[in-house]
Amino acid sequence: MNPVWQWNHHPDDYRWSLIERPGHLRLHSMPAADFWWARNTLTQRTVGPEAVATVELDPAGLLPGDTAGLGLLGYPYAWIGVVRSADGSLVIRFYDQDGERVIEHPCPTGPIRLRIHADHDTDLARFSFAPAAPGAPFTEIGGEPWIMIWQAKTFQGLRYSLFHYNTTGAPGGHADFTAFTVEEPRACGRSRPIPYGRTITFRCLADDSLLGVRNGVLETVAADGPLAADATVRFRVDDCGRGRVALFSERYQAYLGVGPLGLAGDVRIRRSLASPGPAEQFQWIDQLRDDVTLLSLATNRYLKAAPEDVGPVSAHCPGPRPDRADGATFRWFEIA
Repeated sequence: MNPVWQWNHHPDDYRWSLIERPGHLRLHSMPAADFWWARNTLTQRTVGPEAVATVELDPAGLLPGDTAGLGLLGYPYAWIGVVRSADGSLVIRFYDQDGERVIEHPCPTGPIRLRIHADHDTDLARFSFAPAAPGAPFTEIGGEPWIMIWQAKTFQGLRYSLFHYNTTGAPGGHADFTAFTVEEPRACGRSRPIPYGRTITFRCLADDSLLGVRNGVLETVAADGPLAADATVRFRVDDCGRGRVALFSERYQAYLGVGPLGLAGDVRIRRSLASPGPAEQFQWIDQLRDDVTLLSLATNRYLKAAPEDVGPVSAHCPGPRPDRADGATFRWFEIA
């Protein structure tokens, strides 16, 4: 197996196989009270900001008391799987927080596909299943999505998990897994690419003010004020390579530059420059969701507005706060 896979602990090598049924991982169940205590659970870390894990499970070898499926291993945990009893098989979704079991309906005949859709921007996970027949639609197992709680107790983060255990106190049958995939629909996050060559405005997340140039100095401008709709707040983004940009003021037809200290009032128009040098360049640092911080190459510090205080912007901030509400994080909007 590729190094991306890890067992949840030292495995019992007599109870799993990749050769008993070629092309499949076969897990022989061992006694366990629940998913948390199941041995030989094969895991790999979830990925963000969003991923969809799907696996095909053949439950034909399950015996009464067996539970096999696809889980999110963490503390707490959740899973979707097939539970075999003397009366037949059921598809069950289990949330550890409250022990909620949602039984959708009897398990389809033959192999079944299990899916977990985990969105780490919203911290919500959804569980669904489908017959393994090509093109068969997935059915989401009902109720509210599962809240993926961050915690540092177990240190492993959330992990996709292939598992099989038996609750009767004795070994059970076997479960065969194949065709495990992880799709990343937003591998680059929710942000758009850097808007090279386009004209944009910057809105401060702290107080919704805009960045604008007045009297040659970069200042905050009230979003509902008379300057919020003219060239004062418009900047063309020029590509300086390696994710670095220069900001060309539409109002002054010149680049913004930063003085050696980067104090309030030091971020201003540099009229004499035909092309941007290091003092006129900023490292564009994407914060997802079209949020951005701008690191001055002159000071190695960040642009920062003073929240709730219209006035000059500095380039002397050591870094934004995690809540993005200190004036050092901006959201950009393109001007048609």
